[in-house]
Amino acid sequence: MNKKSIYSLVWAATFLLPTFILQAQKTTPAKQVAKPATPAIKPDTVKLPKFTVRFGPYNGTTPAPLADMKKVLGLPITATDQQGQKWTPLTWMFIWNRQEQSNDIKTGKNKTIVTYNAVQVDSTGLLPATWQKEIMEYLKSGDEFVIERMIIEHPGTKRKMMAPEWRVKVVGSE
Repeated sequence: MNKKSIYSLVWAATFLLPTFILQAQKTTPAKQVAKPATPAIKPDTVKLPKFTVRFGPYNGTTPAPLADMKKVLGLPITATDQQGQKWTPLTWMFIWNRQEQSNDIKTGKNKTIVTYNAVQVDSTGLLPATWQKEIMEYLKSGDEFVIERMIIEHPGTKRKMMAPEWRVKVVGSE
């Protein structure tokens, strides 16, 4: 045997033989595994979504009765786009403009003043329990609630947006 035929035989054994062996093997199709059920997330296809912020049933367009407002304090704040997809609240500012009676130093008469109370809420749609308790105790007609600087996130794409300001005036008596 000459040197050229030995190299050809070694080359064929090294490169071609494994190729023929691998092609001859049968492959079995992979078993399909059932995917766990996940809630339907609508695609984030709207370039500039319009959001609606809700605190319980109130969307900020109408005043809220005092008794009803006390009932919804434990409900989550939600933001939905025009397709109805709920976005996750990441952070938001809750403001309670509380009306109080104060004695005017100059005139000596009582007058109504507005006290600004605010809390920054992170990673939850719920008002803190201490705030819920205090509001339940001191809420009265004429007070105003404001939700502002609300950053929300799409549950699928994780795109972050700013929701519009929400404002509602408390009316009536218990």
